[in-house]
Amino acid sequence: MDTLFTIRGFIFLIAGLLLFLFPVHVLRWQQKLVYFLVAKLHFRFMERFAEHREKEGSNAMRNIGIFFLVVAVGLFVYAWFN
Repeated sequence: MDTLFTIRGFIFLIAGLLLFLFPVHVLRWQQKLVYFLVAKLHFRFMERFAEHREKEGSNAMRNIGIFFLVVAVGLFVYAWFN
């Protein structure tokens, strides 16, 4: 079993579970981070992320979480058979 792919699989598994199970919390944290980047550090290119609505962001977070879970399963299978 390849340990590097197993570690990568665990990273994607944790990220996918967080995004799939808690999309609203992740989105709120992201909005706080965007506010900090725009207001304090003057990153103006981040303003379009601040306009992201919570419902659309929640659905997008769930989709990204599912994608990360699929990637994690793929990495675990590759690590197992490699």
